[in-house]
Amino acid sequence: MTSAITPGTIDSTFPIAGQDNDTQGFRNNYAAIKTNFTTAASEITNLQSNAVLTANLTTNAPVQNNLNGSSITNGVMSQMSTLANGPITVGSATTVSFNNGSFQAYVMSGNVAFTFRDWPTSGNYAQIRLQLTSSTATTQTATFYTNGGTIELGNAGINPNGFPATGNIVSGTPIGTLPVPAQFTFTTNGVTSSGSTTIVLHHAFNIQVGATITSGAGGLQSNTYIVSATGYTVTLSAATTASIPDGTTITVNYYNTVPVPNYIGTRLLEACTYDGGATVWLRQLADF
Repeated sequence: MTSAITPGTIDSTFPIAGQDNDTQGFRNNYAAIKTNFTTAASEITNLQSNAVLTANLTTNAPVQNNLNGSSITNGVMSQMSTLANGPITVGSATTVSFNNGSFQAYVMSGNVAFTFRDWPTSGNYAQIRLQLTSSTATTQTATFYTNGGTIELGNAGINPNGFPATGNIVSGTPIGTLPVPAQFTFTTNGVTSSGSTTIVLHHAFNIQVGATITSGAGGLQSNTYIVSATGYTVTLSAATTASIPDGTTITVNYYNTVPVPNYIGTRLLEACTYDGGATVWLRQLADF
């Protein structure tokens, strides 16, 4: 793009020194100067309206640049961040809009149906990372919808008790539920004697120091939590009060305000799309 200002319309040799000069020459130059000033004012106004700025040109305050779908290509990004929204406490149906940022955090005070909306148009990749926590140790249920499309579930990842291994659910039907705070089931390997501070498990997936053992074993004291884990052996914060049979299923809940660090059952998910939300790919990333 080139400027429409035309300096050549101004006669820089007029007036000529040492002789009478026709006033028409002055008028021609003044008219050309005015025309170029008018053009310059229009171009500067357009730049002020459309250019990407680091600050307001008058107040020097930070600005929000809306590129209106224009592309930035062949650049190097450094020290860039994306908008984060929340945490917001919710207890009923909630819209997760891409307009609210690429990272959104919600504290669930009840069962919540989350619906993804406002994705960019087809051909543009976009993702939302969703952080879910619970306001209490009570298990809340998160279900997921997409507005006018299909949700594809990723594999279970590190959470064998989270999403099913595969899924292809049409909009309007909730996909497999996700408990919040994070909780998992384990099976004891061998008999645990009364008075023991350790339990041996069949597997150690998702073992988290600080997590609370909430149910499944009558010999566990209330609010017993995991102090440490070595291999498949878990050390408890309180000794068992009765023997626990081999093969007993126990439930571990990530919500616990007693140990340090505290746990509030945080679950991190990622939803992404490249076709305007016609297909939303949803997977679980991690539990904390």
